[in-house]
Amino acid sequence: MDIFDFEELAAEILDVTYEQREDEDFLPTEFYKKFGIDFDTAYVFAQSLLPHTQIVNSGLQGKQYHAFLSKNGPFTLMKSEAI
Repeated sequence: MDIFDFEELAAEILDVTYEQREDEDFLPTEFYKKFGIDFDTAYVFAQSLLPHTQIVNSGLQGKQYHAFLSKNGPFTLMKSEAI
């Protein structure tokens, strides 16, 4: 998992478009405005929350993951393999 997964999650939470994300400072700035948390610190926090999310099954690989799910469709935004 890398910070790109968290960026996808944060962008969905804030309804930030891909066009807005072309400015690499836009998403972290908007995240800070909304939550008052530095983006890198929030990423570390989200990583620590993942083990506390529900386990989902990968349809193709059959693996299990802890994951934050999209509110817009049946896919994961940030995940880590369940152990």
